[in-house]
Amino acid sequence: MLDFEVKIGYGVNWLPTRKCNLKCSYCAIVRRDHAYDENPFKQDLDIEKAKEFISRLKKHNPEAFHMFLGGEPTVYPHLKELVKHCNDEEVLYTVITNMTDYSYDKIKELVEELGFLNGLTFTIDPILWDDAWDKNDDRYKKSKSAYDKFMSLRMDKRIREFVALVCVDSNNINYLHKMTRELTKAGVWLDLITLETKLNKYYDFATEMDYDLLPKAKSEHIKIFQEVYEKAEKGEYLVLAHPMIKHLLIPSLPQHYNCTIEKYFDTITIDADAKFRLCLRIRGTETPKFDIMDILDENGDLNLEVFNQLKEALSFDKQNYCYGCMWTCPMFGELIAKGIIDPEMMNHSEITIEYQGE
Repeated sequence: MLDFEVKIGYGVNWLPTRKCNLKCSYCAIVRRDHAYDENPFKQDLDIEKAKEFISRLKKHNPEAFHMFLGGEPTVYPHLKELVKHCNDEEVLYTVITNMTDYSYDKIKELVEELGFLNGLTFTIDPILWDDAWDKNDDRYKKSKSAYDKFMSLRMDKRIREFVALVCVDSNNINYLHKMTRELTKAGVWLDLITLETKLNKYYDFATEMDYDLLPKAKSEHIKIFQEVYEKAEKGEYLVLAHPMIKHLLIPSLPQHYNCTIEKYFDTITIDADAKFRLCLRIRGTETPKFDIMDILDENGDLNLEVFNQLKEALSFDKQNYCYGCMWTCPMFGELIAKGIIDPEMMNHSEITIEYQGE
């Protein structure tokens, strides 16, 4: 017997492709890691499987929120078909893009051909708010160009939700207020994550970073986070899941969050081979033995035998390969599964506030 109501997948991370038009220093997801087999690195997601799973999950959990990452999702050849299916099914989602020239053109094409996007998330480089940064530096110019493209799309009412995915490190945390205030004025929500480092060879969504760059559990860093979340609670900043996420994020600094994914399966991550991953950070070795079509039937009913086997696989992979993270998706999922926050905190396009700041 299960000691909780079984409803999986409040957050669904998709890696429809491992291909990307960039090679960012912090991301190893596009490269083959010797810890894994080649399958997810050489193929793109089966579009028919993806559409069918989305339909089944909609029946099982209508509040599921889908996040299409990569790689770079605009490189995925079936992205338009995938998004159209979500639109037709009235499924909530966001496309998380790097907003290069190629990606920008693809997003505009999607909007024109499909009529609307539920959500668009852009990975913003915080150096744009560092007054001391050289404005002629190549990194700054590329980041500014991508930011300008994102803000031009912000004027398109056919895109219903805009989110800035901001990776906070020990340097840029000092201008976190400035960044959050400016983006809030523009009606852009912020998803605040912190820089992480690769803790073993199985962390294929991260690379080795200088530990000093990670925000620490020290008074000056904690104070800034607390101030930002307090302003969000007062309606001054647009920050995702602001009422409760700080109670998981701040005590876990610099990289010690221990999720509940193996108990609730509240956050699902699907690789390019249509197999489950342990999480966005780690593929695992036992979890990928399960195909996404095995867990839900055509009516959206959970196959409890498969679910229990998958839970065992998740527990094995987590116990053997996970040393903690700071990824907010499982934090959201845990809070929702425990009934602490509403699922609308994952998709907040209808949650609006009037900016009250300076």
